[in-house]
Amino acid sequence: MSQARPLLVVLEDAHDARLTRLADGVAVDREELASALLATALDQAETDGGELTLVLDGVRGAWERAELGRRQGLAGATKSLDEL
Repeated sequence: MSQARPLLVVLEDAHDARLTRLADGVAVDREELASALLATALDQAETDGGELTLVLDGVRGAWERAELGRRQGLAGATKSLDEL
């Protein structure tokens, strides 16, 4: 079995409340339920371009961060991996 790794996930208030209600409804720990739900979603996620684009469109600020990275790269305002 592979080693589990911690992951910080920030939920908006509505999703946090829903997770709490679900966990309370099945009498399990919120963190365990969140982990199981995320694992299930990852197992079911499609990796084709169209599906992934729809997912990324739902990430607030993703386009802006991608554009910033592109502009920084074009301007040479980047670091090589050796510098990190």
